[in-house]
Amino acid sequence: MWDGAKGPALEFQRTHDSTYLRSLKIGFNDLMNLHGLPMGIFLLMRICMVTAHKGTELCAIVESMFSLEEIIAITGDVQYMDALERMTFNALPAKPR
Repeated sequence: MWDGAKGPALEFQRTHDSTYLRSLKIGFNDLMNLHGLPMGIFLLMRICMVTAHKGTELCAIVESMFSLEEIIAITGDVQYMDALERMTFNALPAKPR
């Protein structure tokens, strides 16, 4: 899922066509508005039309964080920095002592 989300950023890096950045922003905003959760992640099961009580796995959170890091490195957009920070501090489980 997130490999596709960072695709427009990678295409912008290759072509320098700002249309890809607009597509990325629209897609990210739509994803978070329609499927986003308060802790900064999106509910995958809702997208896949499976019952919503199953949630999102940890690996999806970590992959989303990696994709946001790549998007930030390419675009430098603070919207994605805020999204990464929100996801990191609110969706990852706490480290046990």
